[in-house]
Amino acid sequence: MIIAKPSHGLPVGSRRNVLETFFGSFQRLRPIQQAAYGPISLGGNIIICSATGSGKTEAAVAPLIDRLYDDLHAGAGIVIVYLCPTKALINDLRQRLAPRCLALGISLAIRHGDQPNDVDLAKAALLITTLNLSTCFCAAATLLSPAFGRHHR
Repeated sequence: MIIAKPSHGLPVGSRRNVLETFFGSFQRLRPIQQAAYGPISLGGNIIICSATGSGKTEAAVAPLIDRLYDDLHAGAGIVIVYLCPTKALINDLRQRLAPRCLALGISLAIRHGDQPNDVDLAKAALLITTLNLSTCFCAAATLLSPAFGRHHR
């Protein structure tokens, strides 16, 4: 099911289930979310700058999931790598995003220095991690979905 109301500032064809899962409890998108959704879901590259607690994560993750929805469900490996500066932020994002990903049938994994290496990244479609070269090289070599290469050049 899709939503097709350009008056909301979102691209025609945005997936209703993604919008409802991420934003359904809110009366409207926050300005940063509305500004970012269209360009990201259409494949654009943007920088999101906004105050703490303003919805930046949702402004980035929801349109990525919307755009890559079919690839995220293909079971071919990691499609989205979301980089965070700190382990604390990764742990916070896991708490916030895990229920939403579960509701959408998307497997989520985290990886940071305090996380055991036995976490099964092979089953993940979305990886939240720090910018750690060993994680990036391991993921690139063995776990990234072919879809990652199609969408990220």
